[in-house]
Amino acid sequence: MASGEQVGLVGGSGAGKSTLLDILTGRLSPTFGIFKINDTIVRGDGPPWGMVGTAVPEQTMCPELSGRAWLKGVARRAELDEPAASRWLSRLLWRMGLSALGASALGSYPPWARKLLSLAAASAGCPPVIVLDEPAAGLCGPHIAILRRLVNTWCAEGSAVLVSTARTDAAALGCHRLYVMESGTIVASGTRNQLYGMGALVPHPLVSTLCCQQELHDLRGPR
Repeated sequence: MASGEQVGLVGGSGAGKSTLLDILTGRLSPTFGIFKINDTIVRGDGPPWGMVGTAVPEQTMCPELSGRAWLKGVARRAELDEPAASRWLSRLLWRMGLSALGASALGSYPPWARKLLSLAAASAGCPPVIVLDEPAAGLCGPHIAILRRLVNTWCAEGSAVLVSTARTDAAALGCHRLYVMESGTIVASGTRNQLYGMGALVPHPLVSTLCCQQELHDLRGPR
């Protein structure tokens, strides 16, 4: 993955997406093989601190804290100083349309807002790589649009973003490249247009779905 690139990892339940992401974030050790971040080989104890940003699980969010106070805690863990933390969380709340809720307790937030906050925590400190596991789960159209804008912004700021999803529509619309995974193996990869060209060569339902979506996209034209 290059700086500023968004890559989608697409696969059904049990394909191995979450296991791969757990290896990339240091939660699991690979049985063989290596991976690098900025030419640094990542060992079994995971990537160096600050190299990979991940979402904060929603269940760990204290409902009594305000959104702003919670984000300040995330910023401190990312070792941002006070001015940088203030700028980061203010921009983040504004981009999500949550500035008015910044002083409200997290327990009063609608579920989609808590979900977006938990995902947005991955961007603290502008890490070189941001990994999001099924980020669109539980979100509907308008909120997926907010998520896409956030991811596009992180890419524009230089982070490479890896998104895993079982939803081909969520993966295809924003990603520069897609990897289709099944049973722990990559069965197809390429841009959306390249996968469209592979449709007749790769007999896989997710590739077929991506091809159908590409045909609809071509018929509708750019929006």
